[in-house]
Formats: sequence, C-alpha cells, structure tokens
Amino acid sequence: MENVPVVTNGVGVLNATRTIEIAGAGVDPVARFDTNISSPSTMQADLTELNRTDLLTPLLAFQFNYEFTATDVSQGAINDAILFDFRTINGTESPTFLRVIATDNTFLTKRFEARIYDLPIDTGSFTAVMPFSSFTIRGGSPGLPDFTTFKRMDFDFFFLGPNNDIQWSAQLERIRFGRVPAPSALTLGILGIGCLASFNPRRARRAVI
Repeated sequence: MENVPVVTNGVGVLNATRTIEIAGAGVDPVARFDTNISSPSTMQADLTELNRTDLLTPLLAFQFNYEFTATDVSQGAINDAILFDFRTINGTESPTFLRVIATDNTFLTKRFEARIYDLPIDTGSFTAVMPFSSFTIRGGSPGLPDFTTFKRMDFDFFFLGPNNDIQWSAQLERIRFGRVPAPSALTLGILGIGCLASFNPRRARRAVI
C-alpha cells in the first residue's frame, strides 16, 4: 500500500531495523515492493503503471531505510564505497536517481546525501558503486559523514515525473561496504563488512564484482 511502511527488525549482520515503503505524491501507483517473498534473499521492486491524482509533477520512490548501532563501516579505512549488487534491472525508463541519505553518531545535526544517476536498464547482474567521497552535506555543501560512526542510511529509487505507462523492475541482491574497483580490474575481491541489507543474514559473505 502506498505510503504505508513495513518494519522488520534484526536484518543482516548489522542487526538493523529496516523500513520499506512505496512513497508517492500526486500518483496512485500500481507497484510492488518486497523482500524475501517473490525471490528469497532479494529485494524486488516492480512498477507497472501510474495513475495521476492531480496536475502536479508526480513523485514516486521505492524507499528502504536501515538503522543500526553506530558502526565503523570503513573497517579501519579498508572500505571506501557502498556497493549495490543487482541481479537485474529492466524497464522503459530509469529512475531519476538512486539516493542514499546518511546519518552518523558524530555530526548529530547533519544529514549527508549521495546519488547515482543513469542506472542501466535491461541488464544482467552488475554492481553499482557509490564512493564514500561522493557524499555531501544534504543541500549540496561540502562535507563527508563520519564513516566510523555510521548509524542510519535511507535509500530510495526516486522517480520524478515518470510516464503514466512506465514499466520498471529491479532485483537487488545485497548492499555492502567495500572498495571502489580499480579501473583496470576485471574482478576484485571485496573485504566487505557484509550485507547491510543482506536479505538473508546467513548469506553475508565476501563478494566478488
């Protein structure tokens, strides 16, 4: 149901509290968002139609938020990126961006934001990389969160003004912390902290891009 959150406790190796929802304004979407239901250990998002409810620019977001005990997600400066392992993304148009809004236990009054634009569609499995260095203070001012005291990350696939007949789906297998791959590397072992959003905690493991 649109704008109705679903909360799950004890998620992943960080024992996070996860909240997922389909948020919208000016639309009545035909969509589905689930974890561990349509595909075990995978977050599944499906958007098959938008019905506009007013003349304003429609907004839609698949939101998935995680809150956990303050943690050094850099693992002593080993990790320098958030990595999103997708099984597939398909559709007629991409979201405007994939966004992360982060808070830490050091800069208590600040929130930090980073975005990935131009997510590919009609793909096989791939990893989207969000370097730690891409964060700014929310609003655009320079500044990085304290990655040694991370405690909350709010994610969303954000659609601004999508077409009424949009078709889009994504399967996200895990979110993890690791290193930005070297440009020349075909494969890279990741010493990840594990799957923040590992949708089955038992599957947390080192991963290879």
